[in-house]
Amino acid sequence: MVPPMTARVAVPTDYPRGMLLLLLTGLAVPGDLDDDGVPDADEPSLGLDPTDPDSDGDGLSDGVELAGPTDPTDADTDDDGIPDGQETATDPLDPDTDDDGIQDGTELGVTQLVDLHFSAGGMLFAGTDPSVFRADQDPTTTTDPNLRDSDGDGLLDGEEDLDHDGWRSGVIGGTGTAGSGETSASEVDTDGDGLDDRTELVVLRTDPRDTDTDDGGAADGTEVLVDHTDPLDPEDEVDLRDVDHDGLSAFEERERLLDPLDPDTDDDGLLDGMEVYEHGTDPRYADTDGGGLPDGYEVDFGLDPRDPDDDRRTGTYSGGCTTPGVSGGLGILARRRP
Repeated sequence: MVPPMTARVAVPTDYPRGMLLLLLTGLAVPGDLDDDGVPDADEPSLGLDPTDPDSDGDGLSDGVELAGPTDPTDADTDDDGIPDGQETATDPLDPDTDDDGIQDGTELGVTQLVDLHFSAGGMLFAGTDPSVFRADQDPTTTTDPNLRDSDGDGLLDGEEDLDHDGWRSGVIGGTGTAGSGETSASEVDTDGDGLDDRTELVVLRTDPRDTDTDDGGAADGTEVLVDHTDPLDPEDEVDLRDVDHDGLSAFEERERLLDPLDPDTDDDGLLDGMEVYEHGTDPRYADTDGGGLPDGYEVDFGLDPRDPDDDRRTGTYSGGCTTPGVSGGLGILARRRP
């Protein structure tokens, strides 16, 4: 039988970093008991364990690391908290692949450093440098180490997580001051007020961590997108409550020049909301059509409160309301109800 052919491309025995170790496919490396692609005689001078194919325990064989960019004596070459062998989607030589200010491991939720590793022969190999890597303080929230703006809100992850520790510092509501504290790098709208974080922080100068920056009672998004009021001015809030229970919000009443505390502003016997939405009458005037009868009286007796002609045909009311804008007076309810 012909013994298996062995060959190895000659390279300097000190194996300087970056030197490519060429292994011919199908040909064994002589004197390589651990089958890592590196001759046993050369491993001690390289700081490797000739009895362990993966001296630093990072998931990559010593030969692969010598042929590649990573350090076979350091399980986490870039000190980002991820073993070299697991950095298949990120750069094992760059602790912050996407350059957003947060290390790859922190973005992925890594809380434990890559430990020091004892090889099969008892040699000690380096792991993550604790002075370099900052472990994630909140692994329940993660970001994409390959996207500078993971949540797509217009702010870099590192601009949202100011101390780059993976945890949103502070509490929603915070100080109420524009830009206070940190926003979430994994949520477009940290405070859930309907406005994305960048719009609040850069454009409006509202607080992206406080749903109601001016504490006026309406959310910032409601003020900007619905009410068209100033989210920094508490005096212009839109009050959507129906305080007087007349079917109109306080905001609607102010817009219509009505009294938000009086359910029947013109005292014609009809609630303000009924006049607007049911009868089409003007809740500011007791006699919308100017025919001489209060709107409430006309509705009760089947007349049209918007037609002055039927007022004149009845001749049954003597409350004295004859022109728009003039209240029917105290006699309205007495005339309507026995």
